[in-house]
Amino acid sequence: MKMRKRYNIIILILVLACGSLLAQTQSPSIDQRQIEWFKTSTLKNVRQIYPQVVIEVAEKNSDEPDYASQIGPLTHDKLQNHVEQLLGQAGIQTTNRFNATSSNAPLSLNVTVFAQVRADTALPSYIVFVYTEALQPIMLRRNDSIYSFSRTWPMVPMGAGTRKILLLAANTIERKIIDEVTRQVNNFIKDYSVANPNFEINVKSTKDLIAQTTPYQMIPGMVINVPIEGGFWGLIAEDGTKYDPIELPEEFQIDGLKVDFQVKELEDVGGIHQWGKIVEIIKIEKQ
Repeated sequence: MKMRKRYNIIILILVLACGSLLAQTQSPSIDQRQIEWFKTSTLKNVRQIYPQVVIEVAEKNSDEPDYASQIGPLTHDKLQNHVEQLLGQAGIQTTNRFNATSSNAPLSLNVTVFAQVRADTALPSYIVFVYTEALQPIMLRRNDSIYSFSRTWPMVPMGAGTRKILLLAANTIERKIIDEVTRQVNNFIKDYSVANPNFEINVKSTKDLIAQTTPYQMIPGMVINVPIEGGFWGLIAEDGTKYDPIELPEEFQIDGLKVDFQVKELEDVGGIHQWGKIVEIIKIEKQ
């Protein structure tokens, strides 16, 4: 059983890696394949959304995950409220009532966070798989009295658009998971708005949503003068993570200065230093 579980995980990672490559060349709409095949979207005329968050955690040396109410500092309730907030800000009607046996059941938007605690690191760290999918009751063509509750969005795996594998440290796990869930749910909101042009849906950029809703935690570390590329100022967290801030206030430009800081990672910004994660400083204080 354990060998089969490991085999399934390996296959899953390979499929996701291939999906991520395909996602780089696909059209912006994750729902596009569905529309090409069937000339319509399964999201069309859907009036209510039932959002559901699931957290599963597998401890060190364990293959079987358990449902959990918390992963690191991130609680299930906080992530559930976050997803509901994203849908509410977009103007999408949600409900907390659901009956999978009813043909009138609302669309169920499922956000799953699966975390494996890594056994090969001294500090607590995790391999995290985040994926989002929508399920609806579907009538079987061979018997219209039988309904199957099936995934209808995305119709086919679309790589990084609806799923992502993350390698996370304990001090960044809350922020990174919330950011990734924000991105995936926002992709759903975009497709929902395209499928329902007559609905008043407010689609915001993912960057704006992340900036509004992400709780950036204070990270303990120190300032360092990096003697490469003519020299520049960087930040090193206590866990060894390197950050390359686009601008460090002059009063903090002291080599070895111990600080607490909040940063926002700038994933689509290129840098010349090739050192650490490029970030914008949200807040920084001397220890």
